[in-house]
Amino acid sequence: TFYDASVELPALPRQGAEEQLAAYVKQYWKLYRYRFFAREAVRTTAVDWGLPRSSFASETPSPTLPPEALHYFPAVRIKPKSYAAWNKWRRSRRFEDFVTWVGMSGSRALGLYLRQTMETYGPEGNPQVESLRWLLRFLQEQDIRMVLIYFPENPVFRDPAARAYFDPDLSDAYADLFAREAESHGARFVDLRDFVEPEGFYDMIHLNLVGMRKVSDRISDIIEEEWRARQQRIRIAGAP
Repeated sequence: TFYDASVELPALPRQGAEEQLAAYVKQYWKLYRYRFFAREAVRTTAVDWGLPRSSFASETPSPTLPPEALHYFPAVRIKPKSYAAWNKWRRSRRFEDFVTWVGMSGSRALGLYLRQTMETYGPEGNPQVESLRWLLRFLQEQDIRMVLIYFPENPVFRDPAARAYFDPDLSDAYADLFAREAESHGARFVDLRDFVEPEGFYDMIHLNLVGMRKVSDRISDIIEEEWRARQQRIRIAGAP
């Protein structure tokens, strides 16, 4: 880790000017860790200014990204080819087309989902469940109002064709757990698993721009609801 970050290690001398220059850039260019985003920002700005895109491989014009794509995805997360795959799935609604899109979007999530079963990720014996209980107990003792939110899941994964990647029983088991723990600790439980349409996701749980806007609006509403409820409790407590 330190070697990649530019620290010189005598036992691992850098070979050649390329490696030495790379270390220098990593050490002094503060945006190095964000180089992907910096590069995309420069490219996007160049396109906005009408400058030609550089290409070392071919003079053939690159396919353009439809403006509609940026309604769903930030420019750094979508390309014409991957957007075409996403659009194909949106028309067909076939899970195999969705798998193709996820692979082209650069996500490795599907491989992780295959390992998430009731036996490996279920509530039984999960140390994070006890951590949740401890947190809820602590906040309850501090008389802090709590809202426990189950974030959205992509309805696409409830298709029978997605059974290898998603176990509905696992999802329901955690929903039941959250509801019970919230009730026993005086918290409010909000189940948003079915709140976002399939077009609002990258994969099973990660939201795109459309999904993030929708969930952000709902969380804002929840905060406002809680604030109004608090004000009402204060008024009732202060009434003669």
